[in-house]
Amino acid sequence: MTSAIEAIFLAYDEGRPALFVTGRSLRDLTSDEEGKVRPIMEVFRRAARSRGLCVITYSLAEGIDFDSAHLDSAQDRRTVEQALRAHHLLDVPPDQNEVVRVIRGVSSLARTPTQGLSWSDGKPLRFALTLEFADHLVPGGMNPGTQI
Repeated sequence: MTSAIEAIFLAYDEGRPALFVTGRSLRDLTSDEEGKVRPIMEVFRRAARSRGLCVITYSLAEGIDFDSAHLDSAQDRRTVEQALRAHHLLDVPPDQNEVVRVIRGVSSLARTPTQGLSWSDGKPLRFALTLEFADHLVPGGMNPGTQI
């Protein structure tokens, strides 16, 4: 695992439920364990999947993404989609209420136990959530001089 990802999973293994990660863009390139050059997000997704985690990302520019094309089976895609749909995270309309809907859905998903959800190989399914540019989504976290 690359050092860009190791710090995230070290904090995860220590039991921290949330991290505010700054620095390199998830779109930056890094080399993976096999020496192949990949975007950091792809290396993160692969490492997360090996731990039973499905990575869900949200950004204003791209909306919700769970990288369905790289899930192992159609059953895994359906399971993830059903969980997202249950928390109103699929087909969120891109309007002035989008961020509120997504944050509420993500909050609901994060608070709901995932017992009973499993990957097609029988391993438990859990979620890792990334909010890209979260400082833009939560204006109260900005310096007081820049708040509107």
